[in-house]
Amino acid sequence: MGTNERRLFISCLNGLNFHQRMALDESQLPFDKYGAGMTDTIAHLVGRYAANRIDIAAATIRYHECIDYLERHGNAAVVFPEDPRYPWRLYEMSDPPYRLMVLGVLPSAEQVPITIVGTRDASKSAESAAFKLAFEAARDGLWIVSGFARGIDLNAHTGAVSAHGRTMAILGCGLEDSWAS
Repeated sequence: MGTNERRLFISCLNGLNFHQRMALDESQLPFDKYGAGMTDTIAHLVGRYAANRIDIAAATIRYHECIDYLERHGNAAVVFPEDPRYPWRLYEMSDPPYRLMVLGVLPSAEQVPITIVGTRDASKSAESAAFKLAFEAARDGLWIVSGFARGIDLNAHTGAVSAHGRTMAILGCGLEDSWAS
């Protein structure tokens, strides 16, 4: 298992925060050879409570789902914290995501994104305002970042696309199991 495969597997382990995942990553533990005897080693790195909650079987299934998704979508990629494409602003969070699944491209550090988010059950005037704000910002060269649900998110993306701008959808899950509606 290579470095990125190991990192992808670590990202599939349930119940761990960013810092625990980084500790596992830095340990270089061979997760493809995981056995009951490694629980104590993992507990030393992430704590007994977190180690006891890890479900290797579930992580293995999730890992293979991610691999399958990446193989089916040629322009999909996985971005880890050491990757120069990882958005530096995420490091300001107390628990940033350990893995980003990307379909398409990320804006460069020089490209300015703005975020437009809101409710799924927006009024018509709020949806119109989101559309207009995104349209004008995209026309001025800004990237529009939003969720991927109906309401404000949908109108922000639609406004940006109508202005031939760039958008980025942030999902609360991986690309392989989108749940937004």
